[in-house]
Amino acid sequence: MAQSGDEYKELGCVKWSPLLALVPCFLPCFSNYQVEISGGKLTFGYGPLHCGTTVTVDLEDVEPDSVTEGIATCSDNLFSFGGWGIRYGYAHTDGSNSATKTGIYNYNPYNGTYVQFYRKSNRQYYRFSCGNPQEVKKKLMQK
Repeated sequence: MAQSGDEYKELGCVKWSPLLALVPCFLPCFSNYQVEISGGKLTFGYGPLHCGTTVTVDLEDVEPDSVTEGIATCSDNLFSFGGWGIRYGYAHTDGSNSATKTGIYNYNPYNGTYVQFYRKSNRQYYRFSCGNPQEVKKKLMQK
């Protein structure tokens, strides 16, 4: 992970990428996972080729008050999102345990820390795994 000024970069191999050997056509799309903040944009997702498996968001499109961080357990990923990878599921967006859950696009290559935010332009929540959620949250909340 490298951070300087308003930039942040995290790149790593996906632990389950050896399973993609069973379907090698997907290997270029899902072999790596990245989180990057630079040039006023946030990019997160899979693969060196970005085969439709990454999301890029202008930082101005992030609702600052919606940015949260948390820790997803194995059961969170399995029961809220049906597993790992690029998933759509329902979870709490306000940190409560209320009955109300919201639809979230989840990019989760592993259990652990994540950052979640609301994208104003398409009125959708996103959650993505990252190694340093405090740093990413701080950068997303800056304008």
